[in-house]
Amino acid sequence: MKVKPFPQEVNQGLSTLVLVALVVLALVGIPYIEAKVETQPWGENFTKRLEDSQFLEVISSVSIMSALIIYIQKGYREEKTRKHREAWKVIEDAESKEMSPSRIDAMQLLNRDNIPLREINAIKANLKKIYLEKADLMCSKLEGANLSEANLQEVKLDFAHLQRSDLQLSILKDASLLDTNLAQANLAGADLRGVDFRGSDLHNANFLESNLEGADLRKTRNLKPDQIKQAKHWELAKYDEGFV
Repeated sequence: MKVKPFPQEVNQGLSTLVLVALVVLALVGIPYIEAKVETQPWGENFTKRLEDSQFLEVISSVSIMSALIIYIQKGYREEKTRKHREAWKVIEDAESKEMSPSRIDAMQLLNRDNIPLREINAIKANLKKIYLEKADLMCSKLEGANLSEANLQEVKLDFAHLQRSDLQLSILKDASLLDTNLAQANLAGADLRGVDFRGSDLHNANFLESNLEGADLRKTRNLKPDQIKQAKHWELAKYDEGFV
């Protein structure tokens, strides 16, 4: 897995350069302007008034404080970047492992910082009880993964590979699973309220005691009425005309 780019950091870098330029302009420009003003007939009196009002001291103090803030922000961003790269390395190194608590921590850290987790390779990984609310997991390879009791509320799992995965008792409320492979997935007891399943392959998926209220099951593939009738509130889901 390649280390993911962080385009938002490019914007942050440009912002830092602009702020540095403004601080330098203030520090260099103030003495220059002061010298120019003093050459004018009215300049000496004007400069004395400025000094008496301590205006220039305030501007100088603000410039120094701004420079300090920029320095602290830069260090914070660099530390964030370092942690993100380390997290991706942990995920990459764990690709062939079934059990890796550090992988769970790394994925949760990246998601907390709003870093997309697209195309993650975690086949047969044990991710039980992982907290990835609102994560972007599009196109991820999660075949046979254990995601039981996971918090996946509002996640994006479009085009993901979840065949034979264990999603028992997981929270998938309002998740997007467009064109997702869920063949033989175990969704027993899962919270599937408002899930968008359109285009997904649901061959032999287990919906026993799951909550399908408001779920969109139109245009799904390989779904049979007997499957969804094992779920709670199945009659409140959306289906193609004539399906049930």
